[in-house]
Amino acid sequence: MSQEIHLWSEDYEQEIIRLANSFPGLRHSFDDCGYLSNEFSDLERRVVPVANPGVLEEFGEAGYHDALLSVQLNKNISPSSYKEFFSQLNEFMIKKNISMSKGNTTFVKGEPYAVLALTKKNRMMSLPVGKDEVLLGTIDAYVEDRHFRKSGNATNPGFYSVCAAVSDIGANGGAPVKLDLFFINPNIRFDDFLEGVSDAAEFLRVNQVTKTLEEDSKLGEFAAIISVIGRVAREKEMTLQGLEECMKVYVAGRAGVSRAADYYTPKKHLMHNLDPDFRQSVFSGIKSKALCNDVSDGLDKGLRNLLRYNKTLDMRIDNSKLISTGDNPFGLKVSLDNIKFGGDDYCLVIATHSELDKIEGVTRIGEAVKGRGNVVYLD
Repeated sequence: MSQEIHLWSEDYEQEIIRLANSFPGLRHSFDDCGYLSNEFSDLERRVVPVANPGVLEEFGEAGYHDALLSVQLNKNISPSSYKEFFSQLNEFMIKKNISMSKGNTTFVKGEPYAVLALTKKNRMMSLPVGKDEVLLGTIDAYVEDRHFRKSGNATNPGFYSVCAAVSDIGANGGAPVKLDLFFINPNIRFDDFLEGVSDAAEFLRVNQVTKTLEEDSKLGEFAAIISVIGRVAREKEMTLQGLEECMKVYVAGRAGVSRAADYYTPKKHLMHNLDPDFRQSVFSGIKSKALCNDVSDGLDKGLRNLLRYNKTLDMRIDNSKLISTGDNPFGLKVSLDNIKFGGDDYCLVIATHSELDKIEGVTRIGEAVKGRGNVVYLD
């Protein structure tokens, strides 16, 4: 992926996000996941065609708390075309007193639609939360022929999709506890995809897995909408806010490998970056305030996300350190462009005053310095 393509798609997505955030009921932080009510017990979902948001009224009347939203975008449609959809969704959210927790956008070729998942309170809570813990939630969509190829075995895409979604929980310092799968138009590859999902859930130590299937010929694509619920101790939670001068910047895991492999991502690469023991060792090493972002769309975007709420600092990055994060056992030649503007690696980029250099698999690549909100790469 060239820098130009990366920046174009990023600009398009940011325009959609700005449009959504112009409505008070749809505003949420840019963190990889959002906070959920501690009364969470279950999810209720609907597929909502952007052209017909009236189906929002099919939800019930009571017991909703938080919303997880995945909006499927058609890049041939102007972002302004989604204004009426967001307007009606905003009215629905305010009317039912529901808080937006996490939104996700992705490009597809077909008819644009959304999946809205609402946390629901039941009499028996399935996820009891300790007094010093908070619940986290995220949602992601994986669409055939967009996020994974139509040809070939679907086991690896299934494994990858769960790793990608769970990585968001780790970006806030948490661990996954529940995986909710919503499949649209499952096809002949579904069983293989589900096998990969099961393997990933076992590897990532997710104890609760539920799945629902829905068929809708209007939507066309085989898509997996994956919601992950996690928990984190309050003292360990990380967000994108609070960047400070002289914070050190680290990469936990390998970067650029997926792009160098033309997105035939090696399974062992994901297992390395998302190994629960590895991530726990990283989180345990953080003894002071920290910001963290999941590197799903290239390290450059991850660094810019750490700067999102601070325009008086720069990220000064050493290219000679950065290129070393692409070292890998797969014989792949990883370039700086792969690392900066590739994606699908799911390593973490962390800014903190803590010393993480001695943790195997963690590389210090730079620091936060006085500036104007830019990422500055130094040779």
